[in-house]
Amino acid sequence: MNGLMRKAINRAHFVTHAFNSELLQEAQCSFGGGAAIALSLDEYRESADVDFLCA
Repeated sequence: MNGLMRKAINRAHFVTHAFNSELLQEAQCSFGGGAAIALSLDEYRESADVDFLCA
């Protein structure tokens, strides 16, 4: 894995762990858009943003 990819993964890890998971669960939030499709297919997707859907 190259340095640029490792840097991106570290950033994504930091950001996603900063979320309040209990609040997201209470609001029934889930991934949306391309992130949701990639996760449902057990695939990898590079993206500059993450879409959330909350009910």
